[in-house]
Amino acid sequence: MATYHCNMKVGICGKTIPHFNYILRQDKYEDRQDLQYSESGNMPDWANEPSDFWNACAVFERKRSYRELEFAIPNELSREEQIQLVQEYIKQIIPDKPYTFAIHEVNSSIHGIKNPHVHLMFSERPVNEYTKTIERDTFFKKSGIDRSGNIYGGLKKDRSWAGN
Repeated sequence: MATYHCNMKVGICGKTIPHFNYILRQDKYEDRQDLQYSESGNMPDWANEPSDFWNACAVFERKRSYRELEFAIPNELSREEQIQLVQEYIKQIIPDKPYTFAIHEVNSSIHGIKNPHVHLMFSERPVNEYTKTIERDTFFKKSGIDRSGNIYGGLKKDRSWAGN
């Protein structure tokens, strides 16, 4: 039986690495046996590993270092279909944002059946052909326009996730 669950969170700088470790079941979360799949993408060139990117977010971002969408996925689907569903969701919702996602599967406390769900952690800064090669220090600088109309700084965050 499919259930509905969706939640969005804003991650602050001090929580970036602990949360990254939590969703990937690393460090103090290694003993949990519910990680089914994980993937990262849209990383800038300077990030050799996803952890390089999230560590830089933790250091250089002032307030919102990431956003997280957590949502249930149908347990009627095969694992491959669940992964494809999440990948298609990412293409539609955050096609140009650096992301890491993990599928966890625990037993439901209500029905005692499997409860597969996704933790999708992403940056609000877009990565495209131009921004992919920007240096790490510039990537996180505040973006702006001076009085002459010249753009300065790094990448502007996508504020559409902020709501009203």
